[in-house]
Amino acid sequence: MNLESLFPPADVAADLAALDATVKADTSGVKTRRLTAYLTKAESQAQELALRSTDFEEKTFAGRLAEAFGAARGIMQSAWQKLHGGELTT
Repeated sequence: MNLESLFPPADVAADLAALDATVKADTSGVKTRRLTAYLTKAESQAQELALRSTDFEEKTFAGRLAEAFGAARGIMQSAWQKLHGGELTT
């Protein structure tokens, strides 16, 4: 199973590395929306990997990875909304 397609671009990786500061400083929501778009795409790609895999362990791993990307997206959206008191629209 090739997971390289799930790696974030350099700018997204940098924002993820400093996630707390990124979300706090992102009053417009532009960066957080870009991060959630990446997580949505990664979740979808991991689901596709799970569907295509014939190996049980790889299928299970990819499915859990997809769940983790989805959970991370939800947590990030919730954190932004609580910090900035608004709805993060996509």
